[in-house]
Amino acid sequence: MCWTPRARSGVRSTASPWGRHARQPAGCLGRYSSTATKSRCAPMRRRARMPSKWACTMLPPACGLPCATSKAAPWPMTVCCSLRSNWAGDLMKMLCTRLLGSLRRQSRTLLLLAGIMLLATALRVWALDRSPLWWDEGNNAYFANQNLARLAEMSRLTHDTDPPAHRLALGLWLRLVGASPYTLRLLSALLGTATVLLVLEWGRWLAGRREGLLAAALVALSPALVYYSREAKAYAFVTFFGLLALYLWLRYLDGAERPRPLHYILFIVAETLAVGAHYYAAFLVIAHGLWVVAGVVGGRDRRSARKSMLRWLGAQAVVAAVLAPWVALTLRSAFEGVQALSAGKSLSLPAYLARVSATLGAGQGAPLWAAATALLALGMGAAVGLAKGDGRRTSLLAYAIVVPLACGFLSQRRLSFFSPRLLLYVTPVLCLAAALGVVRLRRVGYLLCAALVIAWLAALPAAYAPAVEPGEDLRPLAEALRASAQPGDGVIVTYIWQEGILRLLAPKARVTYHLGWFAPATVEEQMLSLFAQHPRLWLVTYRVPLQASENTGGMWLEEHAARGPLVESGAGRIVLYVLPPAQAGASMQTVGFAGGIALAYAPMGYNEAAGQALLVPLRWTLDAATSHSYSVFVHLYDRAGKLWAQVDGAPVNGLKPFPSFAPGESVTEWRMLFLPQELPCGEYVLAAGLYEPATGKRLELAGGGGWDTVVIGSVHVAAASG
Repeated sequence: MCWTPRARSGVRSTASPWGRHARQPAGCLGRYSSTATKSRCAPMRRRARMPSKWACTMLPPACGLPCATSKAAPWPMTVCCSLRSNWAGDLMKMLCTRLLGSLRRQSRTLLLLAGIMLLATALRVWALDRSPLWWDEGNNAYFANQNLARLAEMSRLTHDTDPPAHRLALGLWLRLVGASPYTLRLLSALLGTATVLLVLEWGRWLAGRREGLLAAALVALSPALVYYSREAKAYAFVTFFGLLALYLWLRYLDGAERPRPLHYILFIVAETLAVGAHYYAAFLVIAHGLWVVAGVVGGRDRRSARKSMLRWLGAQAVVAAVLAPWVALTLRSAFEGVQALSAGKSLSLPAYLARVSATLGAGQGAPLWAAATALLALGMGAAVGLAKGDGRRTSLLAYAIVVPLACGFLSQRRLSFFSPRLLLYVTPVLCLAAALGVVRLRRVGYLLCAALVIAWLAALPAAYAPAVEPGEDLRPLAEALRASAQPGDGVIVTYIWQEGILRLLAPKARVTYHLGWFAPATVEEQMLSLFAQHPRLWLVTYRVPLQASENTGGMWLEEHAARGPLVESGAGRIVLYVLPPAQAGASMQTVGFAGGIALAYAPMGYNEAAGQALLVPLRWTLDAATSHSYSVFVHLYDRAGKLWAQVDGAPVNGLKPFPSFAPGESVTEWRMLFLPQELPCGEYVLAAGLYEPATGKRLELAGGGGWDTVVIGSVHVAAASG
């Protein structure tokens, strides 16, 4: 039986696989025969391994004599063996060796892939809700709770007119998995991880397994992609679906005679979702369109290219038809909003390139050396990868990098509103091109890759920095709402992002939210209508005092309602108001303080549970003008004299200090005393008085005796309900 190597089609070689100058004697199979034969061939002097690209074929024995030189091999080779050779065992050993080698390679690939995906997932979901939600995330949280009609209406009113695809998907996602700050951001994190898989498959199909794994590793580690995958914004959404559309077109639709309808539908859906989530995704569509046109103009197979262009135009018509109603409804409002934000100067080309490359290459807040190193390594790798890659397929990567950057520069020259994050989808394409270049450069490429990884590791901590200052955190306000809100309360917010964030942070608070957009002419009517619906109102403000003319609703509440506990967090605050009854009480007792100040109060017995609020009426009268700005205190003491609750301040929520009183003028105010949740059951007393804010010295009662406090009522505290 003879074994002859079969050459690959179209390959001819005259070199001996056994050695450069070795010649094998006739009748010797060498190491490929595992049996001891009594061949008349001389033993093989040099042992060499047959190349794996040659496959062995069995020829049936014609006789028992040694075989002649095989003419089937592409090199002069004489092999023979005895009829007693164990050819079946040899064949099984060869097949097992090849199978084990293939399994080892697949195992290594799977282990690398698992490690990359584990790294990508961990970087994106670790401590996902540690940093506070910020305004843009709050806007998305608000819009995710609206139906399409309400979403369009509020988008126009707030000039936040991004297309609704991401917000509708986010609303569906929150209904499926539950609403919380973690799940709000989790959708972006999962899409960012899915982008790693997409780039892996794209690179593997485009160049090979090694290129795909390296590109996926770069996408997994990129600080810019990690940062925006941890944010509840549309950037990770646009990046994934925009690149998915390009990949589907390049692999299944470009140049195909009869593409499968499923692939065509998936391409249209992916592109619709990308452009339907952010208008800047249109730059990626423009890049794709220019690439398709270039194939028609400069391609060899123009007939196939024209078919592809018509197919692409048909898909764009469908996408445009789907998005046209939204654009028609919101385009004017969108331009008004962008123009309002375009107050600064547009960037010059060097400044634009520096800003975009630093942000997309190394992420926000990266050290200067890390940004420069990452930019140099990415740029060199991508340049080599694009220059030496497969022309037609690789050229799409170049279009997807250059065209959006050029469109972004031109757009910000017209409207200076611009941020590099709007072009985030360029970063995975840049990573893929850099991976192609690194593999082709070999040792130099791996040095570039090592430098890039070091720079990114230095820049990665900045990807976990909060988007807002600690003073912008609404979590303390939400904690007050969770602890003290009662069913039926109303919450007035100034911005929609406040409602979106508070709904996530205090989901169990059974309250109703209202937008506090009040006009001075109708504020009283609107406020009375709200108090008719809710016994208590919470007011949430941001960067505006409670008693400011621009805070129309807050100013009305300060003048007409009793103010409860105030919680502040940086520039934000939340405060509770209750509208008091029209009459303070028929029978009131009067007590005088030194300096001609008289206090009238209604001695009452209150029965309340811990966590409730008491409304205490007080009437102040001045016999003569005073220059002292006394503070009023109302304290709650137990029988042992321990202070449990208090409310201090000038009369009428500070709007009517004592120096503003005219002689003989009487002013009635209501004090809201909040009973703490931890207040034990039992009997308590209410006491009131006056003191100097600067020194804390109390004003004594008139008539001497040294008394400075008057008991104005008693409180029986029952167990808290629920």
